[in-house]
Amino acid sequence: MCFNRKVIGGLVVVALGIYLVAPNAFASALPLLLVAACPLSMLVMGKSIMGMGNKAAIRDHTPAAPGIAAASRSVEERQPTKGEIGHIEQVALLRAQLQRVVEQQATLARQLDALQAADATITTSETMHEAVPALQRTAARA
Repeated sequence: MCFNRKVIGGLVVVALGIYLVAPNAFASALPLLLVAACPLSMLVMGKSIMGMGNKAAIRDHTPAAPGIAAASRSVEERQPTKGEIGHIEQVALLRAQLQRVVEQQATLARQLDALQAADATITTSETMHEAVPALQRTAARA
């Protein structure tokens, strides 16, 4: 549904104002208010999404590896704003966060290496399974 409660409330207040100030214009203004409800609601909702979209975008676009997204969100939520802490404390917090990111990167690199090693093992074993019958056929001919 495309209607925002705040817009509907505002339009009701405008309609009441028109009715109180110019009762004769109320009948002609009512269709315009009804038609304007949906586009105005969409504008208000878009504006509110844009306002909170910046913070949500940072949280929602964290890596999907287990534990990393949750850790990134918890670090982001716990950090005080610039006005609440001094420069030295902010530097310390950023260095600690950087250290956690480095540790997460090392964990991801180990996981990637393990997966690549498993892929190489599977490829090698498949090649060996294909090569053994071919060698047996060659040996049987000789």
